[in-house]
Amino acid sequence: MVSIIYVNWNTCKWIDTSIKVIETNPPKVKYEIVIVDNGSEPEDNFKEWAEFHPQYRYVFNEYNMGFGYACNQAILVSEGKYICILNPDTEPEAGWLDCLVKYLEENPECGLAAPSMTNVCQPRQSRDYNKGDIVEVKGEVIPFACVVIPKKMFCYLGLLSLMWGEDIEFCKRLSTRNKSLVVIGKAFVKHAGGCSFSENKIGYNVRTITDYLAKFVYPRILGR
Repeated sequence: MVSIIYVNWNTCKWIDTSIKVIETNPPKVKYEIVIVDNGSEPEDNFKEWAEFHPQYRYVFNEYNMGFGYACNQAILVSEGKYICILNPDTEPEAGWLDCLVKYLEENPECGLAAPSMTNVCQPRQSRDYNKGDIVEVKGEVIPFACVVIPKKMFCYLGLLSLMWGEDIEFCKRLSTRNKSLVVIGKAFVKHAGGCSFSENKIGYNVRTITDYLAKFVYPRILGR
């Protein structure tokens, strides 16, 4: 089984669309969906949405605890052999998950597989760069907009960092243990990019993000 993880922070409408796209052309591999709500506002209507979708697994946080914290919560309650971290503003093409899982099954020492995507900062994930090839990314980062990671990697290396840049830090951990990071060009996911920041009126730049985290998220994680 693959556990597909979403973190919601006032992005219910995006998650609803993403799941509908997945279930229109469902993967052949068995999968579950785990959604962590990070203290969304009542206007987001996520709790009401969840009541109409009891087939999924949920974790509810009173406040925004950060992306890494929420992903870790989902990983701990998940049942999958593989963990797929998927951003709310994504629309996967048919066959995406089967393709990624097939590679990981055939290459058990691979630490992370990702699709080609739009609006992502890793150039090897661009469809213009990647024409359907399998490309290993060495010494760099694959952003966690859509990644599939064997759950055993979290057993070996620990869970995600609670600080911003959790994808950078975890990719470094994988690389130091000689676990490969690959982009599977035949798998494709459309990614809008930055929906959580736009929906919550936070500028999509390092300064505004770090200021928000330092003021509102890190004190909660540290219990202050």
